[in-house]
Amino acid sequence: MQFFEILRIIKDSWGYRMIPKLLDLVDNEKEQQQQQLMAGRAVASLSLFSVVYVTVPSAEIGKRIAHELVRRRLAACVNIVPQITSVYEWKGKVEEDSESLLIIKTGRERLEQLREAVIKLHPYEVPEFVALPIEYGSEPYLRWISEQISDKEGQTTDKKETKKEEE
Repeated sequence: MQFFEILRIIKDSWGYRMIPKLLDLVDNEKEQQQQQLMAGRAVASLSLFSVVYVTVPSAEIGKRIAHELVRRRLAACVNIVPQITSVYEWKGKVEEDSESLLIIKTGRERLEQLREAVIKLHPYEVPEFVALPIEYGSEPYLRWISEQISDKEGQTTDKKETKKEEE
């Protein structure tokens, strides 16, 4: 069900006055999740953290991208699955290629910066960038992700534009 369909149902059932109250409930839930995370409890982390899939032509290119993303604090961790086979249609022809897969752990607030960095660093014309929410995770790991992607002691996230992969 789409977001606006839900709002229409709420409006039809309870009137417009309930919509701001429901949005406040969502905001309160997010705030409670963040407080639980800081208090050391396991937490359902809807919308706080994400796993991002990015395919790359080789593990070597994946390593270069991964190091840059972690250095810029856009990713806490990047797993590199060295060899996968991708089948897809490109420019009217079915293709099959050997690629590597990056599995990137980050915070929702970093997704746009992460996407922009991947596009600049990636050699493909149309790089894959698919983000999925982490619905639940261990508190120590989620806290670690949060610490790794946050600015440390006055440091700012490096937003310098990095050259496209030199090949």
